[in-house]
Amino acid sequence: MPSLVHARTLSPKAETAMGDNYHNGKNGVKQDYKKAVYWYRHAAAQGYAAAAKKDIESGNIKLS
Repeated sequence: MPSLVHARTLSPKAETAMGDNYHNGKNGVKQDYKKAVYWYRHAAAQGYAAAAKKDIESGNIKLS
C-alpha cells in the first residue's frame, strides 16, 4: 500500500488509495473522514474519475 510520501509524489491512484486507508482506518492509519476526503479531492483534481466518485459518495459522511 502506498505511503503518505508516495501519495504526494506519485499517481492519483496512490492518492485514492490513501483516501481509502483513511476512510476505512487501515494500513497503519486511524480512520479520519476529513483526511479521506482530502486525498480523494486531490486525486480527483488531477482527473482521476474513481477518486471523484469516492469524493461524491463521501458526501454521506458527516465531517464535523
